[in-house]
Amino acid sequence: PPPPPGRPGLSACLNRPTRLYHLPSLWEAAGGGAGGEEAAAPAAKAAPARCLTPSLYFAHMPRLSPDGRTLAFAAREGEFRSHSAGFELRTMAWPPPEAGHGSATLVPIVRGFPAATDG
Repeated sequence: PPPPPGRPGLSACLNRPTRLYHLPSLWEAAGGGAGGEEAAAPAAKAAPARCLTPSLYFAHMPRLSPDGRTLAFAAREGEFRSHSAGFELRTMAWPPPEAGHGSATLVPIVRGFPAATDG
């Protein structure tokens, strides 16, 4: 069959703006928060989704550390020119603090290829 009209999704090209969001009520319902009984509250009282990566063009593939206290994800601040671009590995505290966002770069993007003499 012919391909669907329009642009292919993330499976074909990662050069799309993506963000990570925190859904506190979903996290608590899954047993991840301290909400306990509050997890059964009606959806109308649920906290809105909060963007954790508003300053990043690309934030994708989040994974929690084994102790559940750090979230790691692939990221990039700006658009990239090709399909085989480099990403940073970023981390942030989990669960995220109520105020402010922020992630730290754990492994930066390598801007060029190393020379044979770099060791």
